[in-house]
Amino acid sequence: KEGVIPRTVDFLYDQMSKYSKESECKFFFSMVQIYNEKVYDLLIDDHLQNPLEIRQDKYSKGTVIVNLSEFELRDRKNVFTLLKKANENRIKRQTKMNVASSRSHILFRVTIERRLPKGDYVYAHLNICDLAGSEKWHKDEQMQGKHIAEMTNINLSLTCLGKVITAMSKNDTHIPYRDSKLTRILQNCLGGNNNTYLIATISPLKSWLDETYSTLKFADRAKQVQTILKPNCNENGVSRLSQEVKTLKEQLFGKENNLFSMREILKTIHVLKDENSRLKQQFLGGQDMDKVLQENNKLKMLIR
Repeated sequence: KEGVIPRTVDFLYDQMSKYSKESECKFFFSMVQIYNEKVYDLLIDDHLQNPLEIRQDKYSKGTVIVNLSEFELRDRKNVFTLLKKANENRIKRQTKMNVASSRSHILFRVTIERRLPKGDYVYAHLNICDLAGSEKWHKDEQMQGKHIAEMTNINLSLTCLGKVITAMSKNDTHIPYRDSKLTRILQNCLGGNNNTYLIATISPLKSWLDETYSTLKFADRAKQVQTILKPNCNENGVSRLSQEVKTLKEQLFGKENNLFSMREILKTIHVLKDENSRLKQQFLGGQDMDKVLQENNKLKMLIR
């Protein structure tokens, strides 16, 4: 039978067909794995040679994965081709519970962008995280160093996730997202503008009673977390361009104080230029828009 991800993809395309006549929908796909507290791109990094950085997003107050590849999805077949490639790059090893157990946490992400008839954009991120299973230290077994490192990092990240869930359920002022790469990446999902679901798998066997009990306790804590949701809608281009002007000012200030490298500035300008062109076409006209665009162009000239 098909798993959660294939069923999710089918559902998304079914929904897209319903809205295709009245609005334009696009899907973008990316996939990462967290192995030994390092983040790797599952779609382009075949040999775990290029770990990715996680940085704070000053606008959403969440986190972003730097240089993560993103593919636009054309059809269902395209999705399953990418999933097959990602599964080949995933780290697996035999354990007592599974012949081919995943030794890394996996994050499957689909970005959904929908353009409404009036020109506004509504967007959302769908994240599906497959957590690696925890392991116990078996004194009667000889464990290799690589196996020990995997087990230690998996257990540590799962413990950190439990601490974050506990802190959120108690409404603590400090949430320890930074304690692991897993919780940093899931910060947007757990504490942002999101609807979050947890699927807890348990066993009816008496021999696994302790594991079942601890899993149910964790799931119960997760149920106590409450979030407030609001639509992610870009209502007008003026606010977006104003944000862009603010970014350019910060870049200019950073250049004068040697805080930003020229490479980072050029890369940022290239991204902003593309966004600016799209917004010009979408929201052409209006005195406020002209004023923001003039200030925008002036700042770009100063940076150059």
